[in-house]
Order: sequence, then structure tokens, then C-alpha cells
Amino acid sequence: MLEKKRGKERIVYLDGRFVPESQAKISIFDTAFHNAYMVHEAIRTFNGKLFKLEEHTARLFRSSFLSK
Repeated sequence: MLEKKRGKERIVYLDGRFVPESQAKISIFDTAFHNAYMVHEAIRTFNGKLFKLEEHTARLFRSSFLSK
């Protein structure tokens, strides 16, 4: 798992919006939680710029396709 850097809280995408990690909550009754319908992909940034965006996007779509 990625660690917090320099005391900054990470931002995560949940239910169609970006929220601080500490506010990201998933109900234990959520269908995705119960049935593992989740796809996880992370992308790195350097100096505020996305790193290897095309490769990241390809992995994300491939994972989504395979999860059907």
C-alpha cells in the first residue's frame, strides 16, 4: 500500500467524486464489497504530471473487460 508522503493525505475516487482518504467509506453491505466487483488501478505522478497515462488506461480497460 502506498504511504502518505510529507503528512499529505491522499485523495481517492469514490462514488463519482474525489474525497480525502479518511472520508472514503464503503458499506459492508455494498454489492461490490460482497461480490468483489471492484477493479483497482493506480497511476503515478511526477512533478504533478501523470506518468505513462496510456499504459495505465490500457491496464484499467483490460482489467474492466476481464472482470465482466
